[in-house]
Amino acid sequence: MLNDRRKALRAWITGVMESPTYIALSKQTAMVRDMESMANNIANAATNGFRGEYTLFQEYLARTGSIGEREKTSFVQDIGEYRDTRDGPLQITNNPLDIALQGKGYMVLGNPGQEVYARTGVFHLDGNRQVVTSDGYPLLQENGQPIVIPQGTNRITITGDGVVSTEQGEAGRIRLVRFGSEQAMRNAGSGTYATDQAPLPATEVQVTQGALEGSNVQPVLEMTRMIQMSRDYQSIQNMLDAENTRQRDAVARIARA
Repeated sequence: MLNDRRKALRAWITGVMESPTYIALSKQTAMVRDMESMANNIANAATNGFRGEYTLFQEYLARTGSIGEREKTSFVQDIGEYRDTRDGPLQITNNPLDIALQGKGYMVLGNPGQEVYARTGVFHLDGNRQVVTSDGYPLLQENGQPIVIPQGTNRITITGDGVVSTEQGEAGRIRLVRFGSEQAMRNAGSGTYATDQAPLPATEVQVTQGALEGSNVQPVLEMTRMIQMSRDYQSIQNMLDAENTRQRDAVARIARA
């Protein structure tokens, strides 16, 4: 009978003492995800058109304890990421085929598999005189066709509303679109995005020729956040180590009772 009481008491104490440990571990797991996002932001601080990505957290309530003595324990749960959609700073290049956007909108690129969308781009002319990216994706005009620059052109002008002209006349108007949820857009690599959403006309976006949109990540702030996060992580680890020592000592005392 005494041994049964000891076992029950030991199980109860262990369960009570493990709750803080589980809570701390859930926090640490979420912090690892957050630090990975910070590291990615810092690595892309100089990437044209990159937008910072951050981890989203929520409280997760779990029922703990035995029947009749249930309690709710609050855990930390990471549920996804969100993208900072604020404009990045303009970087003037004076290259006539460098294009950046300001405001809510994207240029449309003719990827063979699925159209992709870009905020900024270093374009050039391919063998067919089409305006294309370094990956060979053509910049599309409003009719869905690539923009072609006539042979013998010496000057290319792009207006704020996306009209591409040469001394020989208008070559087309850049197709500019926006989406209901920018957060639902997927990173498609090389500064482009993909989405299953239907594109909408972007009437308020401004096209800037001879410039590129820089990353909207602020490296100093990201480094500061990472340093603080590392300190918080280590503080939790110290608490876990102390809690583990206390649990072992408590169980050992019960065993000797």
